[in-house]
Amino acid sequence: MQPMEYQPEFVRFDRSAKADATIRTLKDDGFTVFVIDGIDSPEAFFTYVKDNLPMDPPLSGDVNWNAFADSLWYGLDATQETHVSICWLNADQMVEARPQHFWLAIQCLDDVARNFSEDWDDPDGRHVIVRIWVFGDGALFEESEFQRT
Repeated sequence: MQPMEYQPEFVRFDRSAKADATIRTLKDDGFTVFVIDGIDSPEAFFTYVKDNLPMDPPLSGDVNWNAFADSLWYGLDATQETHVSICWLNADQMVEARPQHFWLAIQCLDDVARNFSEDWDDPDGRHVIVRIWVFGDGALFEESEFQRT
């Protein structure tokens, strides 16, 4: 199911039952939380994120993973938030229906979080923390090496 050569570094996987408590904790800790939910195809993913995540420039809705990663990075940067989390609920729907596209989405989200974690030149000296949480049911979301604190 998962590409063997790919090990997400900034994405944490967990069981659906932990989603509500995790989101509450993130909000209590000062994170702005964006939620992705109800996605079972790349087309549904792009339709959802273009309407619910900060994108700059806005996405057309066509499936283009490179455009998604770039637009999300610039969109999050434009929010001026310093603590951001993206929580993907019920991600097992896409894992089951379109696993290749699920892993492409994970790679993009991981890349966005990694790029914010690296030193980048913000004119205001702002440091942005991005946390990605992916919730679902099934083997991927049980205790695994992908659960990072």
